Parts: sequence; structure tokens; C-alpha cells
Amino acid sequence: MSSIDYHVSATMLDWIASTQGTDRQGLATLITPNGHVGSQKLQKFLNGIVSQSQADKLIKLANIPFGFLFLKEPPAINFAKPNLPDFRIVQDSEPLSADFYDVLNDIYAKIDWYRDYLKQENRLPESLSFVGRFSLKDKAEKIASDITQTIGYDIEQRGQLNKDKYFSYISELLEKIGILVFKSGIVKGNTHRKIQVREFRGFAIADKQVPVIFVNGADAVSAQLFTLLHEAAHIWLGESGISNPDPATDNQTEKLCNQIAGEFLVPKHEFLQQWQPKKDIQENLEMLAKYFHVSTYVIAIKALQNKLIAYQVWQEIRQNDLAFALNKTSNGGSYYNNLPVQNSKRLTQTIVQAAMNKKILLREGANLLNAQPNAIVTLYKKNK
Repeated sequence: MSSIDYHVSATMLDWIASTQGTDRQGLATLITPNGHVGSQKLQKFLNGIVSQSQADKLIKLANIPFGFLFLKEPPAINFAKPNLPDFRIVQDSEPLSADFYDVLNDIYAKIDWYRDYLKQENRLPESLSFVGRFSLKDKAEKIASDITQTIGYDIEQRGQLNKDKYFSYISELLEKIGILVFKSGIVKGNTHRKIQVREFRGFAIADKQVPVIFVNGADAVSAQLFTLLHEAAHIWLGESGISNPDPATDNQTEKLCNQIAGEFLVPKHEFLQQWQPKKDIQENLEMLAKYFHVSTYVIAIKALQNKLIAYQVWQEIRQNDLAFALNKTSNGGSYYNNLPVQNSKRLTQTIVQAAMNKKILLREGANLLNAQPNAIVTLYKKNK
């Protein structure tokens, strides 16, 4: 039986390509296995002639019903507004875009699948006791101490890990108690759609059964650890929200979350003991960053919270870190190492095991991870 071809208008192809941050030729590469498109197939695609499998991939990328693919003009799509409070009140925050909504909707789809899967396996908790355990009336020190005890944080690890491994260590402890931690700088695995740091740096979903932390991986490494703990604080307060942690915020929830994150990473009593007033600010920042094994960014926040430096000093450090992150060139790292981090290591392991045990189709597992089916098999072999 011959395969069916469809005709899609050039306008629609260009629109779908724009949603992925590419052009029509780049779009052809995106929807082709291994990214290799033969010249004849490429020419057909550029002329708007697409196969059934290509059509299926196009509607998934554009997040539209199948029939919309054959419109002459792109549809007017009203993106669903997130039901998360927006705590991003700093001046450099950008309006939430389609990229944010796509990330959030993707996370919600993962939450729904994970909840259903755990329910089928009789592993879904009735309620995780730490979610919403505290309120805005509680002290930051008390909440930070409870996070430390609940996740089983070993302070001795602080001196043995670099910044990347320190982040992984804490995120894995959070995942062990049931929080899904995602860190990604791109939208749904698409390297052409980078998440803007000025748009948001993280968000938390304080779901009683499947709580989630998302950290913008495009942010400076120095800031990611603080964001991770800031979002964890949101979970302990039972306050879902989109965050842009800024020490100068007047919002009571954000202020407390900043204090909790700062207290977890740099306990106040220890910090004040180590700070040396006779030394200049930069020397103190660098000295304490080494002592607590965090970045000068985190130490500067703690110093600001204790009125030891001016806001402008922290802001300068933040801008320098952000500029460094934006200008830094990277080879992207290993795809198979990045995939579980982008999709939560705990969730990825669950999906891979479910697919390999034939509880779900390989295609379904791959769709959940925004990957190809062969990625499921490779991840399974890597972790055997």
C-alpha cells in the first residue's frame, strides 16, 4: 500500500518553524530521525508535501489538532495561562511567553502521567507530609532545619563536592522523598528554543502527591543551587509559584523563601562567625564562598540579608555571573547524561523501567521524555 502524502501551506510550515526557533529547512531536520534529510525528501518538504509521520510530528511540535495543519494561515492560539502565582516582580523580568507555557504544560503532562502510573502500581502517597508543613509565620531557621532533616542532608558532603555535584547531591535527596526536580535551559528538549533567564529562573508546584521543582538550566551555575533551595522552600510552605529570586523583593513569600535557601546553604550563626569586618567586601565574599563551598553569589545574598553589603554590590555580582553564563560556550555535554536531568532523574528512571517492562509503549515513554524511542533503550542499557 502506498503511503499518504499531505499538502501543507508554506505559511503554516514557516509558522511551525518559528515556534521552534528555526526555519523551514531546520524544521525538516527536527522531524527527521537522526536529523539527516535526503535532498529529494527535503525538496518535497520545502514544497509543502509531507508524509503521515511528518504530519504527526508537525502537529505535536505546534501543539495543534491534526486538522489545523491544513489551514492557509496560522491559527490564533490563546495559550492557557498558568495557574501558578507569579512572584517575578524584579524590573528585568520579561512577560511570560509561549516558551514558558510550553514548559509548564509539559511538566503538568508529566505530573499527570506519573500520578496515574503510581496509582496503578499502588505506590501513590495519599499526601506527602512535608508539602505545606510550614506557613509564613514560621522562622526561616526552623524551616531550613526541617528541610535538612527531612531530606537527610549530610553537611560533611558540602566540602567534598564542586558546584555541579553539590546541586546533583541536593536534588537527588529531594527526589528520594518524592519531589521531581527538573533542570533545563531549553523547551521540551528542543535546542533551538532556549529558555530566557530574564523570563523566569524557576518555579515550584506544591502538589501534595507529586510536588515539582523546575530550575532554569540556562541560568548561571552559581545561581542554580540557590534557586533549587528557594523552590524547595516553596514546597515546604505549600506555595506554588513562578520565581525570580531577588534579595530586594518585598513579597513576603519570596522574602521568606530567600531566607530559607540562604539559611540552608549558609547558616547565619556560622556565617557571622566567619565574616571578618576588617577585611574588604570582596575578600570576605571569596573567603566565605570557599569556606561554605558555594558561589560568591550565594554569599553576597547572605551578606545582603545581614546588611553587610549594599544591594548594588549584590546586583553587580549577579549581572557579572549572568553575563558570564550567557557568553559561555559549551559543547552541551552528553545527551544521555542531560536527558534525565532535564526530565527529573526519578521520573526518567520510572518511564524507562515502565517502557522496558512493556507497561507502556516505547513511543509513549519517548514522548514523555521529548526524545526518540531508541533513547529509552540506550538509557536502560546505561543503567543496567
